[in-house]
Amino acid sequence: MQFSATEVAELLDTTPAAVNSALQRARAHLAGVRPSEDDTPGLAEPARRVLVDRYAAAFERADIPALTRLLRDDVRLEMPPLRTWFTGRAAVTAFLATHVLTRRGDLAMVPTAANGEPALAAYRRRSDPVLRAHALHLLTPAGANADNERICQITVFLDPTLFHLFGLPATRAGIVTRSPRFLLQGALAYGLDVIGTLPPTALGDPTPCPDWDLRALVGHLVDSLTVLADPVGAHRVTTQPVDPVGAFVEAACLLLTRPRAGHPAEDLPALVGALEVAVHTWDVTWACQQPRPVPAIIATDLLELAPRIVPEQLRPGLFATPVAVPACTPAGDRLVAFLGRHLR
Repeated sequence: MQFSATEVAELLDTTPAAVNSALQRARAHLAGVRPSEDDTPGLAEPARRVLVDRYAAAFERADIPALTRLLRDDVRLEMPPLRTWFTGRAAVTAFLATHVLTRRGDLAMVPTAANGEPALAAYRRRSDPVLRAHALHLLTPAGANADNERICQITVFLDPTLFHLFGLPATRAGIVTRSPRFLLQGALAYGLDVIGTLPPTALGDPTPCPDWDLRALVGHLVDSLTVLADPVGAHRVTTQPVDPVGAFVEAACLLLTRPRAGHPAEDLPALVGALEVAVHTWDVTWACQQPRPVPAIIATDLLELAPRIVPEQLRPGLFATPVAVPACTPAGDRLVAFLGRHLR
């Protein structure tokens, strides 16, 4: 408030020396309680982006097990202006499972940032299809690298009036709002979450793709990502990888860390790549009999774009005939049905 020490002393009926001394003690105390870099080291941007994408996807599909894997044991959840707070992964996930993540598809998470930390704007669907501003999620990640990043603090501001401060609308309709690169990043995060944990013993299992087992399917994805990363083929290797899962993780991380050139010519390949990674990752979950729908954060836009990416004249040999599903089916399931997949 820009009061001088003398003015503050007059207000508090004390001396300027006492005010300055109190200020010095307060600064020393803040320095002592401020988290150190060892406590909350900043993640590299690609690792942080993957972590936030996975958090958003877990919320959108109400996937408590996936969310649990992203949280530190001592994670803390606060929800201003409510006084209620939770500490510990078990307590936080129990609360969210009971009161927030009760139905898949009720939330849409839009990436943003606040106070230098990653954040997500949560839109919630109530009794109608409209997604309305609900809350802002501020995430504090901790971890030295992409292998051990976790979320140690979640602060959820339950105040929809804050959205306009971030340039965000009060409602969202079912329209394409995300960039091709964002859709590709979301699909890669989904792929890393599923394929990155695929055990070697499962690679011989059949998939929805005729004549392809999991080894061949993941190998095909590696080829596709390699083409995306190296379209002119200068460093391309065409042999089947010995470790397809490791090769997929490496190729996906390479794309996530590659700087964007910003040229419109990148958009179509990114959209094709996002669609292919998303649907084939779903194929992997089908093969493993562990259903994990395409995250709504990317599925809604990919569903809008799919008829243009895969027009009917190009469908033969690429995808089967669309499978009819009810209109109320979640976007992720409608997307794979459009691409010829039968839901279990």
